[in-house]
Amino acid sequence: MRHLALAFLLAACAAPGGAVDPTVTPRPADTAPSEVAAARAHVVAVYVNVTCDNLADAEERGTGFWVNSGVVATAGHAMDVRDRMFPDFAVVGPDGCRNGRYADWFQHVDLLFIMVQGRHEGAVAFRDAPAAPGEPLWQYVFQGRNDLDRSGIFSPMRVEAEALDDGSRVFFGSRPAPAKGDSGAPVFDARGRLVGMTQAIGSYPDRPAFGRIGVHLNGFVILHYLRQCAGGGPCGDETP
Repeated sequence: MRHLALAFLLAACAAPGGAVDPTVTPRPADTAPSEVAAARAHVVAVYVNVTCDNLADAEERGTGFWVNSGVVATAGHAMDVRDRMFPDFAVVGPDGCRNGRYADWFQHVDLLFIMVQGRHEGAVAFRDAPAAPGEPLWQYVFQGRNDLDRSGIFSPMRVEAEALDDGSRVFFGSRPAPAKGDSGAPVFDARGRLVGMTQAIGSYPDRPAFGRIGVHLNGFVILHYLRQCAGGGPCGDETP
């Protein structure tokens, strides 16, 4: 991206090491259309190098979402996959905790797919068009974990889409900027369709007054790579 300064300091959106999820300070939730509220069922927290049996020991977390009944997508940089080839994962959503294992990582767009034990009912619906500048969108943010049933708690945060002036259709921007721990978080349009995945906090070096923006991978790009992963590969199932 020609003008974005360190927009792909990808670790910027990863949760800091040592963070314990029950201590996360919840962020205020925004009102969202019913279709967006329904999509919450497919949002998860993804923990690396732990299983559901030792979830209390988790130190690294990203966010993610179900792309079919057996596979979750997230941002690879938050998952430490560069340091360990086949890490364990614990995937925590509204329906509790499930163990996962590495499926595929498309490093050039930092998109990681995780195979999850058991089947999830439903998955996100993809939109085949990019977000329009000024369009209202909702990013799901992690609010904490219910340690009684090990379920994840998420709420929608309203953002506004904007174009990134690099001429790319792979990524788009948003404001307000995301926070640490939002890596991999899904972004939905008003009809509850996935339009992107949160990846980084960006800025323009020659335009400091422009401030910080969210950087998101377009949903149709995710769908493109999901079909590659599913085509005789580990991400099989009823891929859209």
